[in-house]
Amino acid sequence: MKFNVYAFAQRSIVTSMGTLVEDLLLCSSPDVSKGYVYPANMKERWDIVVSRLGAVKSYIEVKSGPNDLDKTQVESYARQIDAVEDLGERAYIGITYGRRDSNTISLSLFNQYLTDWERRTLIGTELWDYVSGNESFHEQLMNAIKYTANTILHEQSIIQRIENKISSLVSEFESTYGSVEDYLRQLW
Repeated sequence: MKFNVYAFAQRSIVTSMGTLVEDLLLCSSPDVSKGYVYPANMKERWDIVVSRLGAVKSYIEVKSGPNDLDKTQVESYARQIDAVEDLGERAYIGITYGRRDSNTISLSLFNQYLTDWERRTLIGTELWDYVSGNESFHEQLMNAIKYTANTILHEQSIIQRIENKISSLVSEFESTYGSVEDYLRQLW
């Protein structure tokens, strides 16, 4: 029961968080839009586009964390970034949290397979502050997330909420089926 609940919860949280992160980036500035308008020679959809008056348009592929990419993905994004830059615009791989000086898989791959990677990535606070156009946006965002989490979870952790649900489901299972052995006998 515990394994299944954690598997479903993890999948749900990851999916929801990815959607939330993209929505937060889209709402961070009126200059940000979904990445659905592309120059003709681009093959892939970028997650977001930043179009500021008097500035070069920026295309950003957003990744949840600093260990989310493999070699093939980095090489593919490198080609896509080259295609955007050939048109005189900017493109970045944006990592929602982490630091440039961290020893992570993706940063190691950037160093190996993404030419001039320091200029072509936005990592952690750089991403949030760049997209929003506000140097303290990441701090405001973290305060809002913390406040919302405390309001919804009422000072409990998400782990405690999951554990409470598991206990409830185990009790329900036991009252319905008795034991695992009794449940398995009913299947056959």
